[in-house]
Amino acid sequence: MQNLRLINTRTVSLGDLTGADIIRRFAIDIDKQLIYLLTSHSIYSLTLDNDKYKSIYSSTDQTTTIEDLCYLSEINQLNLGLSNGDLLSLQFDEDLDENINTIGTLEECIHELKSSPDQQILVAVTNTKVLLLSTNNDYEPIAETILDTNEFGEQQLVNVGWGSKTTQFHGSVGKKAAHEPVVRIVWRDDGDLFAVSFISSTNQWRTIKIFNKQGQLQSTNESPLNGCIESAIAWKISGELISAAMRFNNGQKLTVSFLEKNGLKHGELILENTAYVEHLAWNKDSTILAIVLRQQVNFFKDSFLQLWSCSNYHWYLKQSFPFSSTKIQALLWDIDVANKLHFITDNGQYRSMTWSWTNEISYTNTRSLVFLIGGCHLFVSDFTHSSIPPPMSSYEIICPLPVIAIAFDDDHNQLVLILSDRSLAICGTSSDLPDYVQ
Repeated sequence: MQNLRLINTRTVSLGDLTGADIIRRFAIDIDKQLIYLLTSHSIYSLTLDNDKYKSIYSSTDQTTTIEDLCYLSEINQLNLGLSNGDLLSLQFDEDLDENINTIGTLEECIHELKSSPDQQILVAVTNTKVLLLSTNNDYEPIAETILDTNEFGEQQLVNVGWGSKTTQFHGSVGKKAAHEPVVRIVWRDDGDLFAVSFISSTNQWRTIKIFNKQGQLQSTNESPLNGCIESAIAWKISGELISAAMRFNNGQKLTVSFLEKNGLKHGELILENTAYVEHLAWNKDSTILAIVLRQQVNFFKDSFLQLWSCSNYHWYLKQSFPFSSTKIQALLWDIDVANKLHFITDNGQYRSMTWSWTNEISYTNTRSLVFLIGGCHLFVSDFTHSSIPPPMSSYEIICPLPVIAIAFDDDHNQLVLILSDRSLAICGTSSDLPDYVQ
């Protein structure tokens, strides 16, 4: 029965990196406290010790864009995938000077790069191919596999009433999400399997294919999963489940569904239907699922960062932060600090937020109350008279906006809640105190 408490925030303004030079993705060097920032034609390094940034690479051909980057801490190299098919490596020396080498050139645009958890394998995905390279052997190719084929692999994903695409209607948000031309790669934590989410050219639907580390296709979803799969996907760090944003009921139900590699569903997290899931990310111990939502208002410019946690098979919204007229471009959990999140916004800012787990208990001589945050609901369990396991509670306090923090007065007679828009809700036992004061 724990809540998340925000203990540290940091914001670094990157004023020049907006508009045409907007930051699209980033990578982190934890040891040197560097953030590598990717724009369409340049790579910048941000030093967290002094909040200064500089350009370390720029494309000489303005018709060629940098599509993705991947930092390998074991060999201190930054890999870049370009739209012309070039795969580059930036090797840093002790003075942080970089040496640029061309690993190779593919026939198509490199959309996504992702290293295995042990950094032994680098995966590059183009429109039609998946290429696996050995980072310990001068990027010697391990396998090259055709991505968009009719093969299902060793294990065809189970069809759990997913329906036919010809009879499905997804709504405007669902159609937009299904056809976003985004390629995503996620690795399982043991490094034996990885999944690729992409738009199939044969049926124009988002498809998930799962490969082993030898590049052999293991399984493929047979048809759109009861409407559509959205681009956001994450593999739970501890466990076998793949988290994927999906829509059901003719596009009217937005969920994060949890799937085994054979497609069997193990629960879901239901989200607000008017939103579009932009990003999913698990923290290092799989206790927090970060979700970035974009609302279907203001041309999808309003973003929400939400942190969810599960207990007794019930999902609780622990933290919610609105970003008005701002898009969260990318986010990464810290690999050393379990509850530290890094993210970049389209208004030229790097941000980090760190949380700790805490118990919210009001204890006096006459009562003992435990408070559990769950979005707009604050669950109150009175342990004075009985022990009630969550998600049940003695009673609930319902607020108009999600609760993000709790405080008590000295006598524990009043409860102060901080809501997601930074307003206050004051609750008390006195009959003359209003239930909600802003």
